Amino acid sequence: MPTIKPTHSAIKAARSPKGKRTFYSIEGHPGLYLRVGARSRSWMLRSEADGRTRWTVIGDHPTMPFQDAVTAVAKLRATAKGSANPIEAERFRRKEEHRRRKLELAEYTLAEFAPTVLGKPLSERRSQMGAKRSAPVERRLFATHVEPMLGELKLREIRTGHIAKLRESIAAPSTARKVIAMLRSVLSHALSEGHVDANVAIGVKTTPAGSRSRVLSDAELKAFWTGTAKAIPGVRNSLRDALRLQLLLALRAKEAASLRWIDVDLDDGVLTIPAEVAKNGKAHTLPLPRQALEVLGSQDRDGELVFPARRSHGPTRTDTMAKVLTKIRSELALTEQFGTHDLRRTAATRLAGLGIAPHVIERILNHLSGVFAGTHRTYNRYSYEESMAHALQGWADELDRLAIGAAGDGKVVKIGRSR
Repeated sequence: MPTIKPTHSAIKAARSPKGKRTFYSIEGHPGLYLRVGARSRSWMLRSEADGRTRWTVIGDHPTMPFQDAVTAVAKLRATAKGSANPIEAERFRRKEEHRRRKLELAEYTLAEFAPTVLGKPLSERRSQMGAKRSAPVERRLFATHVEPMLGELKLREIRTGHIAKLRESIAAPSTARKVIAMLRSVLSHALSEGHVDANVAIGVKTTPAGSRSRVLSDAELKAFWTGTAKAIPGVRNSLRDALRLQLLLALRAKEAASLRWIDVDLDDGVLTIPAEVAKNGKAHTLPLPRQALEVLGSQDRDGELVFPARRSHGPTRTDTMAKVLTKIRSELALTEQFGTHDLRRTAATRLAGLGIAPHVIERILNHLSGVFAGTHRTYNRYSYEESMAHALQGWADELDRLAIGAAGDGKVVKIGRSR
């Protein structure tokens, strides 16, 4: 093995030929070596026991300076004095250090521990749902949804109830699933490192109870439709209008958020959802009721998108739509939780209550299941455009009726069965 002088310049100049790991002995310091690899440098202690050579990592260079490495070797040898194997002494020391850190880290809060997991390269970990997820996205989810509610809790104080309550506070089911999966990953690492005794996020369902059955009441629809007809503090008018359009047309949040002007024809009164945006991969055209034309006509037309993001000028994110809806609910004192997809479900349910035929509702929703599955989908190419226009205008008028308080007895005014 090559030998180098114990000087800063000599140690710094040590290299690994052709990227191969090389051990340099340090002149005047028997047993102390500098291990140099293609991307790392470490101080090593070489010892002999039972006829075998053993290597112990002392510390990384240059994090540990040369003099600190010499001191560490001296302490290790003093600890191991009288023992034939200083390696065992070092293992004991490390075990004790791990135990001390385990007790110490048990006092860390979730906000202090989570960055040690979320900051790891993607190649070193996968989300609990089996798919890679961007580290910046996870950090943003943590900062937005988790830290305000659970960040100050110590790791061992976190209970399943805390996480269930967090999940219920997130309006968008897709965001709730991502947050719970991310928390499972964080707490799984905490468990593997001995900071907690169990991963309390494992037993929490990723979808809030009742999230697939929420339909807004007459009172909620009146409050929402009336309240969003005017400016709301802290809410951009364009995003408020995107939610109004979603309710009017029973759109998915993504369909409203990514709407382009090229897909809107205000003259003919139609809107097209392109195949690349539609969930089923099929382009879908919707007739626009008068109220939807008013919403679209009030938007700026100086860009490609109808409801662009403020900073990137790209499509508004669906989680942003969910946050805006949460803000609107708070401002309008709508205490019962509902998310963006509940607006779509409410529209579909209310259309049925107005006497609209199921196959027309399916067409409005762009569903390829139900009455449009199998041979019916293969042979029935009728677009139902007139029936859809009749249905959507009736639904928009029903919203206006609720808003002005007409027929306030809560009875549904049926508009006739569309064919």
